[in-house]
Amino acid sequence: MTNEKKDPSSAEIYANTVTKATMTVDNGAITSAEVVFAPVPAPPLAETKRNLGDRLPSSTREVEKLIKEAAQCYIEATHPPDPAGFTNPRAEMEIGKFIEYIEQVEKAYNNGREEQITISPPGLAEPMSIVTAIRRLYYGGDCFTRLIPNANNQLALTDDRISTELFSYLEARADENSLGDNPSPHIRCAYQNGIKELIDVGHLFLGLDALMHPNSGIPYSTYGVRSIDLASWVGDLALAVVWAEKHEKNAKAPEGAIRIDVPPRELWREIELSQRNQRWEELKLWEKYYAVSTLEVDLRADADSFGLHKTWEKLKDNPVLKISDVLRAYYIGSADEEPGVKHRWKIFCDHSANGLAYTVKSRLPPQIEWQQETKDTIKKWVNRSNRMIDLSFFSPEWKYTPNVVEKFLKFVSEKLILENDF
Repeated sequence: MTNEKKDPSSAEIYANTVTKATMTVDNGAITSAEVVFAPVPAPPLAETKRNLGDRLPSSTREVEKLIKEAAQCYIEATHPPDPAGFTNPRAEMEIGKFIEYIEQVEKAYNNGREEQITISPPGLAEPMSIVTAIRRLYYGGDCFTRLIPNANNQLALTDDRISTELFSYLEARADENSLGDNPSPHIRCAYQNGIKELIDVGHLFLGLDALMHPNSGIPYSTYGVRSIDLASWVGDLALAVVWAEKHEKNAKAPEGAIRIDVPPRELWREIELSQRNQRWEELKLWEKYYAVSTLEVDLRADADSFGLHKTWEKLKDNPVLKISDVLRAYYIGSADEEPGVKHRWKIFCDHSANGLAYTVKSRLPPQIEWQQETKDTIKKWVNRSNRMIDLSFFSPEWKYTPNVVEKFLKFVSEKLILENDF
């Protein structure tokens, strides 16, 4: 019942001699590859491809092809090129109903205790396995097994335990840039002042799984790419940078990129189509790619994965803790505690993986100012983004990275203002 994504990127990537390289191309897209590398240790973290570029051996072309193929695999997995072409009414559901579906999965798999492998201290592996199994419905295959190698990638949801009806909701594909193009459904929950917002389930569980299992594998670890980088907001921003620069360099849209000739369906829904199109045409090239790769429904999910992780850390000493409990605490709350989602972006900034310190500079009008330590962190973010993009394509400089990071921070600061009582 699962939709495994194409992923031929199983060879270990080293920046040294390739002894054999064969590839299969279908309609201009790399569909498979076999690459054999000489048994030389991977370069140390400090030596990224950016620094190795002038002394790569004659096999540079083969290495570049394989890395491009790995990037294409990720793009196809996160943004499938074959949209369903219709709106599935089951692809949007209330958070309470979604939690009920997760509880059905937990019951079917004894809260993940069956077929588990040792991936964490006693008492923690079982709910983690459920997170991984849900994530693999949308982001599976070797590409993501290598990204999150310590997760229980052996546990899969199967139709002998999960009903067809339940699968039809968990695997429903929501609309984002086009009809039915998203690999996962959306959930709807209240945020501020009772306003309900949509959240991408695939991004949510991918980010949470990466935070629960922070160590990446080859090829990502070779270039210092953490699992949460590719799995969350850093990855979303990086796609915009890659697509914009490739488009600019080749004077055409990159292969596998989301189309930018029209605005995405989710963007500016509140205004008429003619006005949307006019506003879209006024955007710069990199801004268009930023818009399609950082839809708010995805960024909310990216942020909420940090909120769920914090909730998990708070509750994990409970020996019978389930992921459905974590979801309920964060999104719905209880009589004693309000839902964590009401402080989504504050939690996101405070999380140790991000570390964004800010102060309220003024109250009339409300204004957030990033502290100096955050500005230093932002420089590291730029390096993190560039290092991750280096894994995908060779380039002397990713000039749009500072632009997309600055735009993202402006977005976060606007959300923080909404969450603060001025």
